[in-house]
Amino acid sequence: MKRLRSIVFIVGLTMLLLSLTLITLTLSEEAAAQSELPPNHPDISSLGMSAYNGPALITATVNDLFVPGTQPGDLEDTIAPPNTCRACHAGYNSPPDDANETWHAWGGSMMSQSARDPLFWAALDIANADVENGGAFCIRCHAPQAWLEGRGAADGSQIAGDDFEGVQCEVCHRLVDPVYATENPDRDLVVLAGISPTVSVTGTAGMIVDPLDERRGPFDLQTDWSFNPHGALGLDWPLVSPYHQEAMLCGTCHDISNPLLSWNPTTEQYELNDPDTPSPDLSQGFPVERTYSEWLLSSYNTPQGVYAPQFGGNKDYVSICQDCHMHDITGAAGAIGGNSVIRNDQPLHDLTGASTWVPLMLPLHPVFSQTFAVDQARLDALNDGIDRARYMLQNAASMTALMQDGQLYVTVINESGHKLPTGYAEGRRMWLQVEGY
Repeated sequence: MKRLRSIVFIVGLTMLLLSLTLITLTLSEEAAAQSELPPNHPDISSLGMSAYNGPALITATVNDLFVPGTQPGDLEDTIAPPNTCRACHAGYNSPPDDANETWHAWGGSMMSQSARDPLFWAALDIANADVENGGAFCIRCHAPQAWLEGRGAADGSQIAGDDFEGVQCEVCHRLVDPVYATENPDRDLVVLAGISPTVSVTGTAGMIVDPLDERRGPFDLQTDWSFNPHGALGLDWPLVSPYHQEAMLCGTCHDISNPLLSWNPTTEQYELNDPDTPSPDLSQGFPVERTYSEWLLSSYNTPQGVYAPQFGGNKDYVSICQDCHMHDITGAAGAIGGNSVIRNDQPLHDLTGASTWVPLMLPLHPVFSQTFAVDQARLDALNDGIDRARYMLQNAASMTALMQDGQLYVTVINESGHKLPTGYAEGRRMWLQVEGY
């Protein structure tokens, strides 16, 4: 009996010491993280959204961060909430096939989660610590409705309601080609006439959005429909926009430069621009993300493109961003009154990238989880998006391995139309895992 008590005592003491060790490790990790923060930053344990309120490392004004394009307050018609599109662009397939429906596919994409993404909020906090007003620059692409409608405070505190739907339907479907061509809608000329200075560089969130609710897309709906499917909303026929089948549209937010810095060919380094002054030439800005530029220099950017049926849906050869990230399917974009149009070149609005981690986090988030807790269809869309992203990752590279004379030779081939990984370099890693037995 005494021996049993001794064993119980030893086990209990061991568990207590282990618990104390884990607590100590947790506290030391938190202390280490806290020590890396700028002066006056709130404690990590009390962080809200973007809680930084101390002095930034670099002083910057709104003028310093100016990028040509549609500016806050320019819209006459506000961005329509995505739920107004849901009525006709979801639940229309029979038999049920949510995965190929427009609203469901978009709802599972990181585009629809760009303003909920916890990583975005963490980066926003860092941006505000680095550069005064820096967070407002990030909000342009991550919460474009908020920014366009004047809710673009750098700390994200003004983002509310439908702003959290991220890159939503009307943001894209009201985009105007910055470079007018005769095949573009005549309406584009009216919109472009109101933009000064003009948008001369693709990227850095230099988007032009129609100030009126004049929607655009790649197809002529008047040849497909006997009535205007948007007429019930009091809208004209959607305009036919070739721009929506060009990679340049995606480059708006997927080629980012820091507008505070410009390349100086004399000193051969990037230097801060004059204070309180817009960048003299955004094409010379410090590169932050270069996905669109990487594609421009790839073999995908050719008339035929690259043979990659694993990405192209109904296409064997893919070229532009949309060929892989909105691949063609046989299906409809939506239905109204039981009427729909089946196309073999219908773009799936899945906008799939490589993120499987953030969608897993969102249903656990203390704030954003509510969106998915009250709407099972949205949670299903999120899970389908994870599956699509995992498929993209599994097909993004091919690998061969050869063991010869005690040496392992591994070749990894990038199968994508840009660098792998691409985009937000600080948050993405790839590694080669080799296990020996």
